[in-house]
Amino acid sequence: MALKDNWQQDRVQRQQCVQERQLHVQTTLTLWQQDRQNQALDDQATRQEFVTNLQQQIQDLLTNRREERLLLAEELQQQLEDFMQQLSQEVAEFLQQTSQERSEVASDLHQRLSQFREDLGIAVTDLLADHQQHRLETQEALLQDLAIFRQTLSQEVQKYLEELNNLHQQMAQGLQQQLQQHRTDRQESVKVLFADLGLFRVELQDYHLKLQNSIWGNSRREPRPVVTPQRSIPPQKPINTPQPALSSKPPLKTKTTSKPQAATRSVQPQPPTASFKREPVSPQEQVYQYIQTHENGARLAEIEQALGINRVQTVDAIRVLLQEGRISQRDRVYIPSKQ
Repeated sequence: MALKDNWQQDRVQRQQCVQERQLHVQTTLTLWQQDRQNQALDDQATRQEFVTNLQQQIQDLLTNRREERLLLAEELQQQLEDFMQQLSQEVAEFLQQTSQERSEVASDLHQRLSQFREDLGIAVTDLLADHQQHRLETQEALLQDLAIFRQTLSQEVQKYLEELNNLHQQMAQGLQQQLQQHRTDRQESVKVLFADLGLFRVELQDYHLKLQNSIWGNSRREPRPVVTPQRSIPPQKPINTPQPALSSKPPLKTKTTSKPQAATRSVQPQPPTASFKREPVSPQEQVYQYIQTHENGARLAEIEQALGINRVQTVDAIRVLLQEGRISQRDRVYIPSKQ
């Protein structure tokens, strides 16, 4: 218990010490705060006095500067008025001198221009006379040269026309020979074709008889043989090639292209059941076939120009093909649809 009492006494002493320290600190803080307030009041009074003195000095300085500027402005105005008067006097004197000099220069220029006009008129008259004389002399020489040139040119043109006429005659003869040769070749090829046609008709008749016998037997009467008279080729009249008109232009190079001879083909007999008439293809199928042959696509104008059909038929065919899905459109280009 003694230990607890000692502890209680020490605790009370410690609490008293803490209270004394707190009181001391509070007193010290109060004193410091009063000192700071007094110092702040003194500083504020000092600053106010400094500001008042500064404002007074600035006001005095501005007053002095205003008076000095007024005096300086009066002096500058007086100097400016004196300068303007002096300048106006100098300008008036300069203008008077300039007007006198201009009148003197104008009179001098007028005299010089008059003299120049007289000299120029005399020089131009002499020059025109010399030029006229030179023109007459040149005209005579040019007339002589022109007569010689015309005579030489007429001779050269006549010679050139004769050569051109000879050349045209040679070309006409060569062309006549080529035409005669082509005519002979065509007649021979036509004869060969007619011979092949006769053989084809005989084979066709035999095939027809065999087919008739195989279908109808011997009950039907035999058809009369159709005798086709041999076609005679009328003689060709010789072509009279007119002589070309003589011209001063150089002869053109003629391209002689020989026509290829008609190749003889052996015609195989076809069965009569096959139809010889081919059904016409509709514009829709033509357009579809043309687009199929162009993998990169085709435009409307290209299809119309290539197939030779009008715009309405082309548009209708394309619309039907688009609806059926057989073609597709990409940037105004029609391409075949991928199956």
